[in-house]
Amino acid sequence: SEDTIRGIFSVKNPNFLNSDKSVYASIESLETDKLTDYGYKTSKSGFAFGTGFEYYDDFRLSLGTSNFYEKGFLKLKFNTKLNQDFLKLDLFSRGLDLENSEYNIGNRKIIFRKGNFKSNFKFNKLPNETFCKGRFSFTNLKIKSEAFSENINSDSTSFFCKDNNV
Repeated sequence: SEDTIRGIFSVKNPNFLNSDKSVYASIESLETDKLTDYGYKTSKSGFAFGTGFEYYDDFRLSLGTSNFYEKGFLKLKFNTKLNQDFLKLDLFSRGLDLENSEYNIGNRKIIFRKGNFKSNFKFNKLPNETFCKGRFSFTNLKIKSEAFSENINSDSTSFFCKDNNV
């Protein structure tokens, strides 16, 4: 799509040096920019390589490894109308790596030493109705903040909507 840039270079040799063993290698880079529409931008870069061979008659075994670095950032964006009782918040992420990310919320700086964020959360407040649906969660979380007296460490923290309450 026009919001995504992707590049991949892949090579496979099915009979490396006439050994009846295959080898492969690939390098990949992907960037998705949804900052204007949804308030996030992510990138993924890395490589993979491996080999394959016939272990028994008609039984092939393949071994390989890959290493990818994923990074993104999330910008919270509220849609509000002044002088009206209206608020809308949508948070969507399939998995945002928070490691070594910094966010300023109000006048407080929060530093994520480690963590992952996933969300399909929606919150709407209209003049005659308030509702929320979905959830958001943090896993493997390590936060350092100037505003907190102690660092925060958590294996899993989740928030979900039930009966329009978080």
